[in-house]
Amino acid sequence: MKSAEGFTLIEMVVVLAVLGLVGMVVLSRGPMRSPTLELRVAAQEMVAGLRDGRMSAIVMARPVIFVTNAAQRWYGVEGRPYHALPYGVMLADNVTLVFHPDGSVTGRTITLFRGARRITLSPNALTGSVTVRENVP
Repeated sequence: MKSAEGFTLIEMVVVLAVLGLVGMVVLSRGPMRSPTLELRVAAQEMVAGLRDGRMSAIVMARPVIFVTNAAQRWYGVEGRPYHALPYGVMLADNVTLVFHPDGSVTGRTITLFRGARRITLSPNALTGSVTVRENVP
């Protein structure tokens, strides 16, 4: 039996079955993820939080504290909601940074890792700017 476009009913059923199988395979794999990309995105989000802390200290003319918690995997400015790290991204240790009204910062580097890949965020003590360095094994 031919349809209007010239395909038989059996051909259309076969095409739909193949498309269904392909869709099932794609969906069963779950979302496509890149561990390296997730680590980089987490680092960029943390850098944005650090910049926000620095600007808040300058605008409010008072010190602002930025903290990380390695055990619970969160970070942020004290007194504001904290941000959770993506699944699999870890902090090397707890770090506390203090941004001062003149834009300077006291504290040390923050290290994020996932597996063997590491990214270090190093704040400049005088300017408060953050350098991002990726350490690939």
